[in-house]
Amino acid sequence: MEEGITDAFGLRQPLKRLTSGEEGVEKMRRDRAVRSLLAYEAQSYEARIMQSALQFIIENQRYVKIALLIHDGMYTQFTRETKEGQKVRLLNALRDEVAGAARQCDISTRLVGEYIDVSGCKTNLKDVGIYEN
Repeated sequence: MEEGITDAFGLRQPLKRLTSGEEGVEKMRRDRAVRSLLAYEAQSYEARIMQSALQFIIENQRYVKIALLIHDGMYTQFTRETKEGQKVRLLNALRDEVAGAARQCDISTRLVGEYIDVSGCKTNLKDVGIYEN
């Protein structure tokens, strides 16, 4: 069986065969290839877990939008239609979605977040061009 990993989406990623060379150089190349493969595997699990959060936002886009997406997280913004009582429920439901995806991947992690009321701020995301509602 070929050396490699199976990522979070079930895709096989082989460890690249290296040409033979000087023993010390060969070990350095192999170590670098292994670290690269492990980084790929970790990122695939981050992406799979975040996929559940993205799906939740899509299903609830009337109430919450993505203001900024980063590789292993996101900033969200509630829409004007979102009532105050819904905000905490939506955040808890989003945390539950991510926790469920993490459990399916057998990964110990959690979504960290807090609700910050920016209604009294002079500058908001819409003002700086990051988000338009």
